[in-house]
Amino acid sequence: GLRCDMACEVPMDFWRDVLPRLRQDYPDTYFLAEGENVELHTDAFDSSYSWELHHMMNSIARGEKGVKELTEYLAKDAEQHPAEAMRLMFTSNHDENSWAGTEFERMGDASEAFAALTYVLPQGQPLIYTGQEIGLNRRLAFFEKDSVKELVDLEYGKEYRDFYKNLCAFRHNNSALAAGANVAPMVIVEDTADEVLAFTRQNEENSVFCLFNFSAEPQTFTVTEAVAGDYLCVCGDAKSLVAGEVVELAPWQFFLLSK
Repeated sequence: GLRCDMACEVPMDFWRDVLPRLRQDYPDTYFLAEGENVELHTDAFDSSYSWELHHMMNSIARGEKGVKELTEYLAKDAEQHPAEAMRLMFTSNHDENSWAGTEFERMGDASEAFAALTYVLPQGQPLIYTGQEIGLNRRLAFFEKDSVKELVDLEYGKEYRDFYKNLCAFRHNNSALAAGANVAPMVIVEDTADEVLAFTRQNEENSVFCLFNFSAEPQTFTVTEAVAGDYLCVCGDAKSLVAGEVVELAPWQFFLLSK
C-alpha cells in the first residue's frame, strides 16, 4: 500500500493516467490519498482522508455540534462518494498530534467513543496513529526524531492495547462492517435522545448494533423491537436487549454489539 502525500494538490489527470497503469502490473496495490476531494476516487485512489468527519468529532467533543450535524454529514458523504470508496477515519494522525494536540487534548473523555465510531461507519477505514495503542498522552516532535520509548514496556497503557485489539477483532469478525462495493448500509434507529446515535448494519451473514452517547451528560435509550435480541459485546461478553428496556448511558458511553 502507498500513501500519496498531499495528493489533492496534484492534478487529477496525473493520477488518472498513472494509477491505472500501475495497477496493471501490480493489481493488489492499494493507494491512499491525503486529501478529501471526491474526484480522487474517479479511476484513481482506493481511499481518502475524511478530514471533515475528524473536525466534526472534535466539535462534538467540545459541545459545539451534535448528532444531528454528524448524521447530516454522513448522509452527504455517502451520497458524494461511490460505494467502493474507502474513507480513512481517525481521531489522531501525525499532523493533528503534533500541531493540534493528542486526542485527549482535543476530545477529552470522548476520545474512546469517537475511536470506536471510526470502526463501525460505512466505508470507514480506521487509523491507529503511533502511540494511540498505549494511550500516549503527549505530542510527538514533527521535524525531529522522537522515539516512543513507552512502547518498550508491554505493561504501559495495557488497557489501550486491549481497547484497540477488541475494536480490530470486532471489525474483522463481523462482515457487516466490511468496506467495499457491497457495503452494508447504516440504518439509524429513530426517536432517540438528541445526543444519542443508534444504528444497525446488517448483511446476509450477521448484524451489528451500535449505540453511542455523544454528550457529556447521562442519556437513555429505549430498546425497540428492531434491535432487541441476544448479542456479543465488542469485548466478547454476552448481552441481551429486551424490547421496551431502558438502557442507561453514562457520558460518552457506547455499546458495540453483534449477532
